[in-house]
Amino acid sequence: MSTHISQAAGEQSETTADIAKNIEEINHIADDSYQAMSEIASTSQSLTSLANQQSELVHRFKL
Repeated sequence: MSTHISQAAGEQSETTADIAKNIEEINHIADDSYQAMSEIASTSQSLTSLANQQSELVHRFKL
């Protein structure tokens, strides 16, 4: 009986370690995704600004 309890405790410990590792990986992926989204948002704002500038320039040349 003690052997089974010890074995089960060992398995639970391994499973807990695996879960902790997976959570850490998910956290890292989430951080990377957040940084990528921030860069995309910044690029989008820059493109919007450039499009507005281009539109203003085009309106100057209308006949």
